[in-house]
Amino acid sequence: MVLDKIGDFFTSPAEKVDRLLEKWEPERECKTEKQFEKSLAEFLRKECPKYKVQQQYGVGRDKIDIVVQDKVAIEIKNKFKTKSEFQRLIGQIEYYSKNFEKLFIVICGDADHDLLREVKKYVETKNDWEEVIKVYWLKGGDNKGKSKLHKFLFEI
Repeated sequence: MVLDKIGDFFTSPAEKVDRLLEKWEPERECKTEKQFEKSLAEFLRKECPKYKVQQQYGVGRDKIDIVVQDKVAIEIKNKFKTKSEFQRLIGQIEYYSKNFEKLFIVICGDADHDLLREVKKYVETKNDWEEVIKVYWLKGGDNKGKSKLHKFLFEI
């Protein structure tokens, strides 16, 4: 426990958020993007009480779902199934990746596998972004009804 606290002293906000995304298990009741956003923001506030966690953070004329320490952005997508949702996400990635040190994309619920592959391919073509953007896909559930977060960026 003490080592964790000492280790956290040397951990960047992006590294901390990345580790916490691996541990986050949203409530079973989460069905909408807003509910997933609220669940994740509350989890981050609980796990990082010294960090500033903001929801609906203004970036120009747009708003990103969650921002941590003004440096780490999290964009949540729920039921990622249409080409127009993919195109909007690509635009958000382009814009947000220029404004934050790290951008996490969290795709919740059912998703079109072809679109997930397109996101992966798109991010991989941006060689300079590999350290900036990370994509997670929250899918299905275990036998206890809890969803699990799966890194898919290099696994799909």
